[in-house]
Amino acid sequence: MGIFENYLLVSDVDGTLLENGVIPQRNIEAIDYFIKESGMVAIASGRSIEAVRPIYKHSHSNAPCVVFNGAVVFDYKLDKIVCETELDDQDKSLLEPIMNRFPTVGVEVHSGRKLYVIRRTKEVDDHIEYESIASEDMSLEDVMSLTWTKSIIMTEDGEIMKQLMEFCDTLSPKSAYFLPTSNIYLELTSSNANKAKGIAHLKDYLGKGYTVCAIGDYYNDIEMLKYADIGCSTADSPQAVKDASDYETCKCSEGAVADFIEYLAEKIHKDLA
Repeated sequence: MGIFENYLLVSDVDGTLLENGVIPQRNIEAIDYFIKESGMVAIASGRSIEAVRPIYKHSHSNAPCVVFNGAVVFDYKLDKIVCETELDDQDKSLLEPIMNRFPTVGVEVHSGRKLYVIRRTKEVDDHIEYESIASEDMSLEDVMSLTWTKSIIMTEDGEIMKQLMEFCDTLSPKSAYFLPTSNIYLELTSSNANKAKGIAHLKDYLGKGYTVCAIGDYYNDIEMLKYADIGCSTADSPQAVKDASDYETCKCSEGAVADFIEYLAEKIHKDLA
């Protein structure tokens, strides 16, 4: 039995596990050590199922993952959705007034494994290229009949994003909320979905008690860090994220996940001494 027996390490992706699409080698080596010492490693990301797949493989993760910011738990070994939370029809209808009010923003709708582009912009094309995912153009009218995992509204214009967020604050989702996941992305997702709830579903699926150790860097990680037995932020994180964590690592580019694993190993050894 290794020192990480019954430990579940959950890592955010962008700005935490990897930066600019690259996982520092130090992180990969540390994850291998964590797994060798009987630990389980999962990813918790706002990315889609297919966008996380190569990261899951390259990072050597060995547990099912939380994707779509907690709306889906996906088992990559069995290639199946473990659980999924969908948007209510009334909340899906909020996209129309947003698109009418802001005619320059890009809009995506994610439906399980599928990505539909409702309004194609540079930001949408960049997002699709960065995550290397297939997409299909579809009208808002046609996509309304499908199940929605989440929708992403995009703009690189800071002033428009500010106005967009203020406008969305005036709307009244029935069972959803608007979540900023970066400086250019605003997501519409179910109120029953966040990374913390996704991890809870993951623990139920794994069927045994785990000490959850979670690391993240942005506002959509706060619930996860508070839920975890040990929550960790990176040096790059906003102050609100740091305030929600128990430990702060180095910068993402320097191997933040490895830093966290080293901290956990040291803590366990001290507790056992």
